Amino acid sequence: AVLLFKKAKKVVTLEYGYFISEYPGYSFIQPKEFRERFLNGTLDKFDVVFSYSSLEHSGQGRYGDALNPWGDIMAVAQAWCVTKKDAVFAMGINSMVSYGKDMNVFNAHKHYGPLTYPFLMTNWKFTWPTRVELREDKNTELPLDDHNGYQPVYVFEKNHG
Repeated sequence: AVLLFKKAKKVVTLEYGYFISEYPGYSFIQPKEFRERFLNGTLDKFDVVFSYSSLEHSGQGRYGDALNPWGDIMAVAQAWCVTKKDAVFAMGINSMVSYGKDMNVFNAHKHYGPLTYPFLMTNWKFTWPTRVELREDKNTELPLDDHNGYQPVYVFEKNHG
């Protein structure tokens, strides 16, 4: 909805399910076709990747994907490979950095803490928000369980260094 509101010319959703969009400029692509088009050179490079409450499910096997403990990290690495040189990545995932905890609630999702969050975003450089107080987890008073993930949206750019 955010991307459509911002009037993006083209939105492509990578989706395990089979869907057809009738909205102009909005389409779905399944992983098999995405891989085939990447390998044969017919997949367009992307300016922006936007993911909210999605990556933490990758590799968990819950939505038709293969079990893979690095499925989330591989998905982010694959996004790097299919984006333009100056691309940005806006992402919202379960963050538990302020708790100092990392959690895999198999086979539902992961919560990213101080160990797993940096690995997830390897090759991407954090750019927003710029104020430190806006980067902090807000729910550290809540009981630590598998349902209290704080999901802020952070923005990264491709790291070429």
